[in-house]
Amino acid sequence: MNFALNNFDAINAVYSSIKQPSTKNETPTGESVAAMTKKLHDFTPPAGEGDGPRYILLVTDGNPDTCIRFDPQCGRDPSIKAVQDAYAAGIGTFVIGVGDIINNPNNGCHNNGPANPPTRCGELFLQDIANAGTGQAVIEDLSDVNDGCTPNGFMATYGSPGGTAKYYTATNQADLQTALSGLLNSVASCSFEMNATVTGNPGLGTVKVGSTAVAFNDPNGWKLESDNYTVTLQGTACDLFKAGSSNVDISFPCDPGVVVVGR
Repeated sequence: MNFALNNFDAINAVYSSIKQPSTKNETPTGESVAAMTKKLHDFTPPAGEGDGPRYILLVTDGNPDTCIRFDPQCGRDPSIKAVQDAYAAGIGTFVIGVGDIINNPNNGCHNNGPANPPTRCGELFLQDIANAGTGQAVIEDLSDVNDGCTPNGFMATYGSPGGTAKYYTATNQADLQTALSGLLNSVASCSFEMNATVTGNPGLGTVKVGSTAVAFNDPNGWKLESDNYTVTLQGTACDLFKAGSSNVDISFPCDPGVVVVGR
């Protein structure tokens, strides 16, 4: 299925057609990430639109599985591998945990008695997958070996100590909206392409973040890139824009010192 806005009805129709009441629901995280990685890799922006950074937003309610085996689940290693492969292809992954993975973190996870207790489950898995999505180190989980989940060895790459990438959790709709807003603001670009090229003295231009004018060629202000049509906010000016409550206004005067040529 292709991704699209307001796509609930189409997704719900597919799930409803395959869900069987007697079948245990699973969470094939690795397969889902791999499928989305291919779609994003192959995606071509519409004509006239720039190609910005690409990300996967992974919202999950359960520990990962492969649909091949019930509990204990064996989906952690292929999920981390899929996210690391996405990162290697230039696609980052952001993670939000909802529902069961927060409220019942060891559900379906390794739990075969004191000799093999649950380890990297629940929020620990969210931390691991967030680390993989930002290129940071992920801690190995020997429970996968003890439970026979990795008979041919680990597929993903592991290291220690693990990273500290940010992940989000949500237990209600308001929490989910807050998490999504935080993620979108964190990846917003502070560079703006104008539909005109500036020649002459760019310092005569005015850039405002909200109602605040910010200084030209200031580490906490703005600069004009070498292409002469991209304005980039820097430092605290960029932070203010990413906070999500301020618009950016860019203007250059019709002055002998500045010539704005249409692109």
